[in-house]
Amino acid sequence: MGHDNEHPDSGHYGASLHESNRAGRNDSSREPARPVKAVMALALGLFVVSIMYSSDIFDDLITRFHTETEIEAKEVFLVAEIMPGLIGGLSSIQEKIRYPETAKEAGIEGRVFLQFIVDENGSVVDPIVVRGIGYGCDEAALEALKTARFTPGMQSGKPVQVKMSLPVVFRLR
Repeated sequence: MGHDNEHPDSGHYGASLHESNRAGRNDSSREPARPVKAVMALALGLFVVSIMYSSDIFDDLITRFHTETEIEAKEVFLVAEIMPGLIGGLSSIQEKIRYPETAKEAGIEGRVFLQFIVDENGSVVDPIVVRGIGYGCDEAALEALKTARFTPGMQSGKPVQVKMSLPVVFRLR
């Protein structure tokens, strides 16, 4: 003994380093070294990619990506260079409204606010009631709007989809 690096239990020089590396460990429970984990992860990734390329899964993913891109390309404008125009004006919608009997009997008057998209062809798409007055007036306003035709909105010389809002007035005479 007498050496500074000697372990008190070992009886020989340098044993302390070797024994301290094994202290409290069972050799069978060791985890793989980090480089082995990285190689295993890379191999798994390559395996998954090879399966995708050799099957219809890859084709489905590509098709889905292109479809989502096309949907994004059909942008809905809030403001266009040329806004859609209601063919026949607001009176064309007012003429088509049938005042509901329940609303007449209850003396209901007011405005129904509708929101919708005018597509590239001038048709009304996805109409909804933003604020209604009830008693069948909301449904009557939607039905009248669904039959309306618009000149399409234009952006850079091309017809585009434009989101619009429209108040429909209900007044008893």
